Amino acid sequence: MLKASRSAARDAFSILLWVCLAVFLVLPPPCPAQEPAAPSPGIPETKIAEIQKELAEAGEATSALRKLRAYKNVARDGVDLLEDSPAAPNRFRVLEI
Repeated sequence: MLKASRSAARDAFSILLWVCLAVFLVLPPPCPAQEPAAPSPGIPETKIAEIQKELAEAGEATSALRKLRAYKNVARDGVDLLEDSPAAPNRFRVLEI
């Protein structure tokens, strides 16, 4: 009699586990999935044109030291643009400058 009640309890527990497993697999998860992030709009063309203009003006500086400083400033501005929008689709236009 004792063995029969133990096996019945095990069977009931086994059935309960299978039911719980089926419920968890069938029901959707309680938390909704996150919406995908919107793609970045890119670097504005005005900023790219501004850097190109600064680069052209840097070559017109009178002394070598002023040219060097102007070129470094242009490079820093380009790096800042790339750091602000690393996934921009037009970031390679900044790298071309």
